Amino acid sequence: MKTKYLIIFVSSLLLLLSTYWAYSYPYTASWVGSACYFVLTLLSLQRYDDGHHTSAIAWCVLAGRLLPELPFRILYPTTLFADFYITALTIASVVLAATYHRYRYGVVLVLSTVIMILLNTLGYDAWRVVAGH
Repeated sequence: MKTKYLIIFVSSLLLLLSTYWAYSYPYTASWVGSACYFVLTLLSLQRYDDGHHTSAIAWCVLAGRLLPELPFRILYPTTLFADFYITALTIASVVLAATYHRYRYGVVLVLSTVIMILLNTLGYDAWRVVAGH
């Protein structure tokens, strides 16, 4: 296993642990999670990507974010369904950061920002209706 993938995985895991305080407040958690993971993905890609490993680096960021909560999602699927939106936003922010890194156009960054703002402001209320909270 390459060292850079381990560094990215551990960085993502440490970011999850350092931002875990925000999970008590869903609106704050969605903003903090999406912004922090967007920046972490961009920094990781700028540091370690040579143009051929974009998806592998994005998968390492996602693995560091998703693996710690996977046992809880399996054991308590119905009670954690309302919080799944924050996880979905994190996945979206990693994908948008990888897309921006791949294409490097200003319009992609603006579109990514608009998408994240819309998902963070309007999406959570719609998800609460779907989740039944």
